[in-house]
Amino acid sequence: MASESQSENTVYMVQSSDNKIRRAKRSTLDRWVTIKEMFEIGIDSDSETPVYLPGITSQMLDLILEWDQKYRILGDELPIRENNGLEYFDLNQNQFEFFQTVEAKGKIWIFELVKAANYLQIPDLFRAVCRYLAMKIKELKTAVNVQEYFGIPRHEIDPEVRRLSIKTNNKWCENL
Repeated sequence: MASESQSENTVYMVQSSDNKIRRAKRSTLDRWVTIKEMFEIGIDSDSETPVYLPGITSQMLDLILEWDQKYRILGDELPIRENNGLEYFDLNQNQFEFFQTVEAKGKIWIFELVKAANYLQIPDLFRAVCRYLAMKIKELKTAVNVQEYFGIPRHEIDPEVRRLSIKTNNKWCENL
């Protein structure tokens, strides 16, 4: 039991894609499924060898470590609610403010955080940032506002041109 506790407190080096080294406890890294699986198969399990994270910058790694230290949601702590058969959860004020701070750096940061949480398989962070984005979409109200927020180009196409395009692209359907 003592060796298990000692293992959880072992500090590992984590190397970002821009070659910056950060330190994290094994207990933190074990919550990141991608890293945990690397440890389980014996890859980079030496605490003296940095675990390389391609595609994760040092700034993003700092945000992820901050989330894990201050805002993480463990196991059954995820406050799942049901509304009309759909499950959801609310972010607490501190978590919401964390995402607002990230977004204030630029919208790209929120999207990069989603990608990083998905890549590292950090379930609570992934669900929380997706929830934040869902709340943001709800706040934007209109499709035009959502398109502007996410940088989705709006194509104002004449309805007749659109009808002809659909007909041309689906000509094969006429033979059925």
